[in-house]
Amino acid sequence: MPTAALVSLATSVPPHIFLQKDVLAATWDSLRERLPEFERYASIFSNTGIIKRHAVKPFDWYLEPRGWPERTEAFLEGAEALFVDVAQKALATAHLAGSDIDTVVTVCSTGIATPSLEARVARVMGFRSDVTRVPVFGLGCGGGVSGLSIASRLAQARPGTNVLLVTIELCTLALRHDELTKANIVAVSLFGDGAAAVILRAGDGGVTRIESRWRTSTGSSAIPAAPRSSARWRRHFHSIKGRSTTNGRFSPTTAICQRPRCCSYLNARAPRDCRKGRC
Repeated sequence: MPTAALVSLATSVPPHIFLQKDVLAATWDSLRERLPEFERYASIFSNTGIIKRHAVKPFDWYLEPRGWPERTEAFLEGAEALFVDVAQKALATAHLAGSDIDTVVTVCSTGIATPSLEARVARVMGFRSDVTRVPVFGLGCGGGVSGLSIASRLAQARPGTNVLLVTIELCTLALRHDELTKANIVAVSLFGDGAAAVILRAGDGGVTRIESRWRTSTGSSAIPAAPRSSARWRRHFHSIKGRSTTNGRFSPTTAICQRPRCCSYLNARAPRDCRKGRC
């Protein structure tokens, strides 16, 4: 079975630029009286190494508390615009039109849209009525790599078809004025808005192959089998619904590591690292 290949790659950011020093000054004005210990956290902004970020709304929009209706409206407007921009860039690089896309995988965790984003922009993008849509929600920071895995397997399942993956996150819309927590301050110091898109195809063209470490229909896997007698291997992973391993092999969909500091269930290389004693 042919592996999926990367046909094109594109990124897009919204027009509003926030300098880190301005974000720090605004956060200081907002929190210094309500959170006396904020001075201890202020160094986080410089330690990130971030100089600027992009956002879907102007700077002043974020200085006032916003309710869910306003956030949702901002999300739909900003996410749709980014989707169209980044997807059209990816299509142009691949010399394709929207009607050439057979499957669309959309990844987003910072907003909810019903119908989903790819459906809302389908007419603008020129998608066919029979295009397969796969919206993916709630995976957070792991959404991009999970979306790429899903898209590559969909492309591999139907060689010759074009799979468009679009990942969009509008983190700035999650700003909370009422949460005086360290976690909220870290979020304010780090995150911005943006989107990325790739087009994948199996069996025809592409500049680089997407390495697959998932079990195929024939049972083969890029991950070598672990010794079944290894007690250390069995202790290292525990079962979810009693299916953490299959024939002695690691299954990333059903196993989770008991030592998250050295590996995770999303890291396909973890089993080999563990057997080498890197834990």
